[in-house]
Amino acid sequence: MLKATKIEDRRNLQRPFELIDPKEVISINYKWLSERKARLATIQLRMHDPSHCIMLYVGLRAHRRHIYVLYVPDLPSNQ
Repeated sequence: MLKATKIEDRRNLQRPFELIDPKEVISINYKWLSERKARLATIQLRMHDPSHCIMLYVGLRAHRRHIYVLYVPDLPSNQ
């Protein structure tokens, strides 16, 4: 089930994502995407996984305050 999200700690907006809880990073990205002034925004989130020597990525599109997942690679190591 989807639910509304909010940024718990506004100080996290100034910190590197690597130092923030992953759930908070997702909230920040979703909030940023949903509040874009442009009618359409498309981004790709990438994260390096050094333990598997791979790059994980997800494509997202925001349109009219809705967020759509464009693609998620189907990898055995993808969480």
